[in-house]
Amino acid sequence: MALSMTVTRNVPLAGNITITSYVRVASVLISKTSASAVAVWYHNDASGISFNRTDFDFSLDLESPNNTIKQAYLHLKTLPEFADAVDC
Repeated sequence: MALSMTVTRNVPLAGNITITSYVRVASVLISKTSASAVAVWYHNDASGISFNRTDFDFSLDLESPNNTIKQAYLHLKTLPEFADAVDC
């Protein structure tokens, strides 16, 4: 499971570049009262090089039929920076 998206970055001396990437939830940590996860961006080529990481908190629904990783992806898709992301 991953999200596919295009990211534009400003690189010193090169200007804006567009990167076709995918985002994976690398880890999820849960406790009795909270849930947090790490999302990692990767270049969408054979290199597999990561170029960004985001830590985020989300509400875990213990009654949901979705596992914790699926719930983390569902939460990511509600965030503005992932508005154009699609499942891949």
